[in-house]
Amino acid sequence: MPLLTQQSLNTSRYHSYTIEKIQERMSEFMTGLQRTLNHKCVYRVHLLYNQSALVDYIKANLETSVEKIVFNHVPDPRLHTAYFDFAFDNLQNKIVMYTPVDVYPGEGFESINKDVMVKNKLMYVLTRHGKKEKHCDMQKDASSNSCNGRYMGSHDSYIFVPIGKFPADVKKELTVTSIDYGVENMSIWAFRNLGHYKVTNPCKVLKVYHLHCTGLRDARRKRLNTGRNTGKARPTDQLN
Repeated sequence: MPLLTQQSLNTSRYHSYTIEKIQERMSEFMTGLQRTLNHKCVYRVHLLYNQSALVDYIKANLETSVEKIVFNHVPDPRLHTAYFDFAFDNLQNKIVMYTPVDVYPGEGFESINKDVMVKNKLMYVLTRHGKKEKHCDMQKDASSNSCNGRYMGSHDSYIFVPIGKFPADVKKELTVTSIDYGVENMSIWAFRNLGHYKVTNPCKVLKVYHLHCTGLRDARRKRLNTGRNTGKARPTDQLN
C-alpha cells in the first residue's frame, strides 16, 4: 500500500490525476484494509512498508480492529518477492493470504483446511469478484467479475502455507514489481513448475472483492509475462 499523496509518487506515477482523485484512491485503500481487518477469519494483518508517513496515515484513519495490524518495514514493498520472503521467514506453518489492499476477503474462508493444503502442497491464487460499493457498482466491471463470467486469466490473492525456504528458483523468476501486468500469471507458472505446488483457483468458494471505483492506476505499469512463463488457473469450486 503506497502513500499516494507523497510528492514523488504524485508527480511521477499519478501526475495526470487531481489531488482529490488521489485522496479518493487512498480512501479506497483504507476501506479495503479495514474490511480485511474486520474479517472474522483474519487474526493478523502484516503490512509491509517503506514510507514512514504511511504508518501514521493508517493509524489516523483506521476505525476498528487496530490491534490486528502489524507494521513491518522492508527495503522495497513494491517487489513481489518481498511478500513471499516475509511469509517464509516469519509465518512458517500458518495459513497466509497475500492480497492487494484494495482486494478484501469475503465469504468461504472458514472452509480452508490447513492440513489439506499442506498435504497437497496447495496454493490458491484467487480471481476477484465485484459487488455494489458506496461509490460504484463493481459488479459492472468485467475485469472484477471473471470468476463467474469469462475467465481472463486475472488473479489477485494468494493463499498458501509456507513450509521450509522460499524456493530459490521461484524467487529468481518473480523478482519483479508486484503491480505490473501479468505478474500473477508468472507466479502461477513459477510456483507450479519450479516450486512444484498444486496451484488452483477456488474463487467460486473463496471470494475476494475488488474495490476500485476511482479507476486511478499507476501510469508506469507494464506487462511482464510472456508465452514462456504464463500460467493460468481456471475458476473452480474445489479446495483440494
